[in-house]
Amino acid sequence: MNQFFYELLPLISFIFLIFLISLVVRSDWKSFTNRIFSFFLLAMGLWGFLIFGMRSSGDLDAALRWERLVMLAILFVGVFFYHFSRLITRSQDSRRLLILSYLLAALFVALAPTDLVVQGMKLMPTAMPPCSGSCFHCTSHPCTCRSF
Repeated sequence: MNQFFYELLPLISFIFLIFLISLVVRSDWKSFTNRIFSFFLLAMGLWGFLIFGMRSSGDLDAALRWERLVMLAILFVGVFFYHFSRLITRSQDSRRLLILSYLLAALFVALAPTDLVVQGMKLMPTAMPPCSGSCFHCTSHPCTCRSF
């Protein structure tokens, strides 16, 4: 029974986040801040959906394909959160870091399908964690660290 909830929880998260997106869009879609926040929520929702796909996949090869997509979602969660944080706080710091964030995200989109980010998956009793590649931490940590 615990495995069932372990697999289902990210899907519930995805459904909840899609609901939140609908609320934000209905409130004021013309607001640029709301659109960026919606993209952030979408990236979070995709992260949940992709984790659900990875957890419910039957073999390590399928889990690897899902995990490589998960890395993209995680990357864009950080970028969109950073962008939203700048907008909501009306930060006056340089836009160069924001532009650099999007450029790095575009670069890592190209790296995600390779072994440089995720080399494979491990089979463990309750999960299938990724085997990190040499660029794994470059894609997952810098964007979220900029937000803090």
